[in-house]
Amino acid sequence: MKALFTAFMAICLGSCQKGGEDSVWWGNEKTIIELRNQLELASYRADKAHPGDDAEAAARASVNPAALRGEIETLAHGKAQLTREIAAMKSGWDDFRRSVLNDSRVQASGKTFATFVAADGRAFKEAKVTEIDDSGVSIAHASGTARLRFGDLDPEWQLYFGLDAELARKSHEAEAEGRLAYDRRIDRQMAVIAEKEAGARKERKKEEQRLAEARAIASYARTTPASSLSASIGGLGETSRVYGSRRYGGYSSYYRQPTVRYSYVPYCGSHRQGIPIFGSSAPGNYSGWGCAQAVPVRPPIQQAIQWKPAQ
Repeated sequence: MKALFTAFMAICLGSCQKGGEDSVWWGNEKTIIELRNQLELASYRADKAHPGDDAEAAARASVNPAALRGEIETLAHGKAQLTREIAAMKSGWDDFRRSVLNDSRVQASGKTFATFVAADGRAFKEAKVTEIDDSGVSIAHASGTARLRFGDLDPEWQLYFGLDAELARKSHEAEAEGRLAYDRRIDRQMAVIAEKEAGARKERKKEEQRLAEARAIASYARTTPASSLSASIGGLGETSRVYGSRRYGGYSSYYRQPTVRYSYVPYCGSHRQGIPIFGSSAPGNYSGWGCAQAVPVRPPIQQAIQWKPAQ
């Protein structure tokens, strides 16, 4: 209670002292304004005065402007001096107030209460003060913990815990700015993560497209007939030809279009056909006619000639 009374008296004395200083300052300011108005009025009358005017007007116009300016300068100097003194006293008062508030907080920290009632009527059983700062008080109670801000406490509790309305307002603003900065930082981090995930999805989609194309090519190769594949290879990849009943398999070192000569073709039955027989693919190497029967063969890499004489 002694500390509480000391804090209350300090605040009252500081307020009274501050009020007295403010009244002196405003009194000087009022005097300066009045003198400045008188100077302007006298200057105006002096400019408008003429020799033919009455004596009273001439007397009013005879005010000395230089004297008025000197008095205004003196008061302005006094005003500046008072302003410096008020600033110094305000700084000292702020330090004194902070010291008194800190002493109150030290004495209130760790205090226990059988029942602590907040300004809105909430009651906390077996309450204990755990922390006090500019924004409010933290307590532990039978059901858990609670955070009571400046507005959650009655004026008596505010004074008891060493809280101040201006300090509480500044603390709340700082907390709001901190939360806003935190939210913005989280938003930037989430944007970076979303951009990375979008890039990863794009790469996965490209990889899936490449795999799908590879599977399509492999499936086409398995289902395409051998004749179609051999036809697409070129001259050296043509299917082997069959001549007669005997077979000859081999690969030519070069490829040239054979020269075909037409002559009598024997009848070889409904399933056979007479074709010219060449010993090689060289021009003019013609040896006669025979009956040929085609048999399926595996598509070669180079041209293969299978020869089978007629039966």
